[in-house]
Amino acid sequence: MERRIGLVGLSDQDLKVLDRLPSNIGRSSLVIRLIKAYDLDLRCDHIGRREVALDDLAEYHGIEYCKFLLKPREGNAEDDDPAQLAEFALLHDCPVFPSMGEYVKTVAGSTLAACHWLLKNSGNLSGSPVAVNWHGGRHHCFKNRASGFCYVNDIVLGVFQLRSLFPRIMYIDFDIHHGDGVAKAFQFSPKVLTMSLHHFDVGFYPGTGSVQDTGMGPGKGYDVNIPLKRGLSDSSLLEVVRRIVLPYVDSFDPSCLVIQCGADGLCTEEFHQWNLTIKGLTSAVMEVINHANLPSVLLGGGGYNHLETAKYWAYLTACLIEGKIDLEWDIIPDKFTESGSEELEDFRFWNGNEATKMNDLNDVHYIDFLEKTHSLKR
Repeated sequence: MERRIGLVGLSDQDLKVLDRLPSNIGRSSLVIRLIKAYDLDLRCDHIGRREVALDDLAEYHGIEYCKFLLKPREGNAEDDDPAQLAEFALLHDCPVFPSMGEYVKTVAGSTLAACHWLLKNSGNLSGSPVAVNWHGGRHHCFKNRASGFCYVNDIVLGVFQLRSLFPRIMYIDFDIHHGDGVAKAFQFSPKVLTMSLHHFDVGFYPGTGSVQDTGMGPGKGYDVNIPLKRGLSDSSLLEVVRRIVLPYVDSFDPSCLVIQCGADGLCTEEFHQWNLTIKGLTSAVMEVINHANLPSVLLGGGGYNHLETAKYWAYLTACLIEGKIDLEWDIIPDKFTESGSEELEDFRFWNGNEATKMNDLNDVHYIDFLEKTHSLKR
């Protein structure tokens, strides 16, 4: 069944603002350039970002934190109060940067626009619509402090908006890092099931998300953590999805999905912890989409090899449009390479995305353990 796909498209000025994020300089523009090179944007409904004000951010975030984020500033943190910088954790991995306020409003506004499009297009179509915003997915930010390169939790703001129509929402996080900020926001809620598949090991950020973490109070059992080991392969991820994720989809019976599609578990990433390929990670996400057949919002997230991240999100966008995952792309279109750097000359789409010989510690016994543990909790 053909799906209607909505894709967030931003102005050049908005992309320049997003490109200033210190951890991902230039990534947003690269992603959109590749999507446009394949004319994928022309096959989707265009979603323009919504204007966001202080009150919109304060639907979840603390008002003083929001005011500090949006405070006009020309440069970095030279004129900011050190005590406030420490209070709001705008140091170290989340430094103040030029246009930070505009960045926050653009990230939040793009995800809220995607959710608004989904609300408007759900219930009156033969297929379940999917809204896509590769600029969102900032899952580490907390109510009153930044964390893990995330200054605003657009995911939480989006879920708040979706709850106006959808009574039960399931959030699934494929980023290599635990989706701690989202889990914290909904830890007491039985109406939002948060699920995170993430690398879990001593010293690996953020260090939370063990299988014993299940939520609080009325939300007990609705915070689902699937801690995975080093070397996660395409086949192991698909096993986890089929044996653990999909049964939760069936038992929770959500009316809407929100999926964070972080790219930092790819084999080309600097972490060298997981061994996933673009096709493998895409297959896992599409397995969920096709099985659930629900109105869904897909968001970006981590991804620090920018070209491979752009390739993954472009490929996933195409698979959503085509409804299949066996697309045989090879040469990147000329209009992408012509506007890029010399390193893209004669570039092939699949170059450099081969899985390594890393040992997959997620063996059959460990996946059996995870399945048994979660079957007892459902």
